[in-house]
Amino acid sequence: MNATPSWFWAAVCGSALVYACSDDSTTSKPAPDSGGALTDTSMESSAAGGGGATGEAGRDSSTDSQTGAETGVLPDTGADAAPIPRYADLEVPYPTGNPHTDDKATLGKMLFWEEAMSGNGTVACGSCHRGNAGGSDPRASDDRSFLPGPDDEIGTEDDIHGGRGTRRCIDTQNIADAGVLRQVTGRKPPTYIDAMWAANIFWDGRATSVFKDPTMDPEDPGSIVLTEFAALESQAVGPPTSPVEMSCEGDDWDTITTRLATVIPLDGTSGSGDDIKQLIADYGNSYPALFAAVFGEVTPGADAGDAGAGEITAVRIAMAIATHERRLKSDQTPFDLWVDGIDVPSNEGGMDAQRVRGWELFSGKAKCTTCHTLPTFSDNLFHYIGFHHTSWDEAPNGMSGREVVTELPADRGKLKTPTLRNVTLRVAGGLLSRGAGAGVSLEEIMAVYNTGGLEDLIPADQAIVSTDIVALDLTDEEITDIIKFMDALTDPRVAATPELAPFDHPTLVKSETENQ
Repeated sequence: MNATPSWFWAAVCGSALVYACSDDSTTSKPAPDSGGALTDTSMESSAAGGGGATGEAGRDSSTDSQTGAETGVLPDTGADAAPIPRYADLEVPYPTGNPHTDDKATLGKMLFWEEAMSGNGTVACGSCHRGNAGGSDPRASDDRSFLPGPDDEIGTEDDIHGGRGTRRCIDTQNIADAGVLRQVTGRKPPTYIDAMWAANIFWDGRATSVFKDPTMDPEDPGSIVLTEFAALESQAVGPPTSPVEMSCEGDDWDTITTRLATVIPLDGTSGSGDDIKQLIADYGNSYPALFAAVFGEVTPGADAGDAGAGEITAVRIAMAIATHERRLKSDQTPFDLWVDGIDVPSNEGGMDAQRVRGWELFSGKAKCTTCHTLPTFSDNLFHYIGFHHTSWDEAPNGMSGREVVTELPADRGKLKTPTLRNVTLRVAGGLLSRGAGAGVSLEEIMAVYNTGGLEDLIPADQAIVSTDIVALDLTDEEITDIIKFMDALTDPRVAATPELAPFDHPTLVKSETENQ
């Protein structure tokens, strides 16, 4: 079990982050803008009043009188210091039709980790999205999580490594490993942590802020359930009916909701937290009872028979899961505390002199903040950065880009900017460098950035690489400093084993069994 550093508890309970020691996570919804999503400008405006840190050189490091460890280099807070936007000040946006309640968030956590959401009962959302793997799938780089790339051959440079989904329930193609080996997604799963800010989710952005009932014709105006801030809801209804990720061939939402109505919640898992135990104690150990309570059909203490009539729908499932995910804000990283002027010892991941140099390079010479904007470390926009050949997009198992969604040639090859929060927890295999192959390290990724993208791009691809991608002339030492800085973007609650609230969760059993 990984110990949580002592500075973490002192910081959250004795500083501006004191809300983390409270059980009240209710947040207000900011006024919507015309686009139905937060913009970079609104983010930075909402956070501009906090923090006194700057990208300029900080104060000298010192030594802890008790441990002898070098303490973090505190930021410059002088009159001329430009404030860094504080992530803690950024308010989580909630759709008008899906307000936050603690019970709904807890139900959403249960559903996120419920293996009965899948067709053969061996895959949960959390199977491919794990907190202490940075919110992604740590299995993506192993020797069983790959697909043939554009050349349609296995074992070549362009093999694609993705998340490990479900076994085939029905063998329709005379495939030898049907029902034995797990299928693999065409791309590594993005993180589910800090995902609430995006107007569009998935690498190609196909899940939008307008949430539609997936059981209805999407062209029917009556299918629209939520009109703003609802990309999480839109995303949540995709994987459960995907025959690669979670479902059996032919399964639909009626199949899923009928199954949930009959199972024991989280049967076979272990380690449920007090929030889940209390929800079940209050309302009953069945999903109909829990849905009835969470969505207002019964109140605490109601007769269990009355609670049994709760309607389980795809829309309600999505609303609950999205409410859970809106709690997953990793705003207590060493960098965030540094912005608040809280010193963290360097031997516990604090902003020592090397990480401060990395931050200065990250926000300066390396131009990282052009796309990885603060405080979320993503602009949540789409770019073609020259890390893959766009011809791959059209090939079998290819990495379809934004153009598939917008049908605009200008979006060819573009993929969504990932957040860099908790990035060093994510296994780098599967990132977009040369076939998205296994074993791609952050050092190798930075090396490709340093040269301005892949050097063997065809002229047509070279012509559409983002103009922000240029050769950087970084030294090996500077790249090391930048990666050390990115390590300071790790929230210790996410990195802990097991994770700490609100990132805690039940332990899966069936999806942990190899080849099941």
